Amino acid sequence: MATVGARAAHLIREGRWGLTAICLQHILSWREERCDERRGDIGPQLAPYFCREDKDAVDVGAKDGCYVRVLRKCARRVYAFEPVPSRAQALKTRFLRDIGRQKVLVKPVALSASRGVSTVRVPAGEARRPDQDVLVRAEALDHYHLHEVGFIKLDAAGGEEQVLAGASRTIIGCQPRVQVELDESDAPGMAGRLAGWFRRLEYRGYFIQGRAVLMIDRFLAPAMQSRPDDPEPSAGAAGAARSGRRAAHFFFLPPGEPEGTLQRVAAHLARL
Repeated sequence: MATVGARAAHLIREGRWGLTAICLQHILSWREERCDERRGDIGPQLAPYFCREDKDAVDVGAKDGCYVRVLRKCARRVYAFEPVPSRAQALKTRFLRDIGRQKVLVKPVALSASRGVSTVRVPAGEARRPDQDVLVRAEALDHYHLHEVGFIKLDAAGGEEQVLAGASRTIIGCQPRVQVELDESDAPGMAGRLAGWFRRLEYRGYFIQGRAVLMIDRFLAPAMQSRPDDPEPSAGAAGAARSGRRAAHFFFLPPGEPEGTLQRVAAHLARL
């Protein structure tokens, strides 16, 4: 009886701890979402409007997981690609429960045009030493043969063209919505080149300025990203400026995309 009683007490303690851990995770997620809103991080806020519940999402450049946290709620499965080793390990720890349920899959590789080796910069704060370049495994997204991709978020610090070159079959076959965080100081003229790439696939391109959704043809990098006296910068640009980046938010919609998608995005921006 003593053994049975001790076992029962142990199970109760485990159950209480499990419930406490779940509650704490929900509280932390809620606080992170509110923090994102206060910082003006518009990208993760917009992602649910492009995500598809019955299809997979791909996060290229997952970093600290702010998009993964949102996408796991509105996608069938999230493939999080993060080449910086310390960040990839942190993602595995942070989303341990989701990984166990196959809801999140962390891939510690750099997406590029083909298989090989790539160099990534590890920031000083993460490496506990001055900034350093490390060699990581590179792979093309097409190599993974994903056939049910509904959304791709892309933030490759200037390597966007290489990522797209290795993802062309996936994009042509799946017709996903694509959201891009872009700092043109990483690769001047990148916005125009991305617009041309997607135009050849008959995608329509847009970007966020202030509380408006504009056609990508109106994008002027110096005026939109670098002007310090802009009376109404985009929420994303404001948040990025505080973190040292001048990011612009673009999205590309496949042929036949319903107008309702744009309307929902515009309505969200109007509420900010």
